[in-house]
Amino acid sequence: MTDFTPADIQILDAVRYQLSQHPVYQLPQSPAVQAPLPIHLLPQSARDLVTSSASAIGVHPEIALACLFAAVFIAARGNYRVRVNDHHMEALTEYVLVSAPSGQRKSAILEFYRAVFITVQAEMQAAYVENGLANDRNILHAALKKAEA
Repeated sequence: MTDFTPADIQILDAVRYQLSQHPVYQLPQSPAVQAPLPIHLLPQSARDLVTSSASAIGVHPEIALACLFAAVFIAARGNYRVRVNDHHMEALTEYVLVSAPSGQRKSAILEFYRAVFITVQAEMQAAYVENGLANDRNILHAALKKAEA
């Protein structure tokens, strides 16, 4: 059984609500990603990892590469940004969410998912500020315990 924290439940409820507000569009049935990804430009070890993972799982190598990118970007924890043009940058973790060519409404899809997390983060921040003194006391208490150990 999975134990969800109140924050997890709040995020899931917010995602469910956002999804219920929009129509469902059927995705085209295709074993490949619509935007070709540069598998041939990867170092040989990474290319072998992508192709062997794809054949073991039974998916197109471009899908395996997108998953590998996602894993690397998640490990980067939002500390890196992609400069899309002179006036626009995106977090590396968001850049891989939608793999599609220009003009395919990637920004709208990203904004849809980003709105859920921004809303939940704002609610959590408000709750933190509301309980600020207790939170600060807990942080100091934990730091003292760690220092004593």
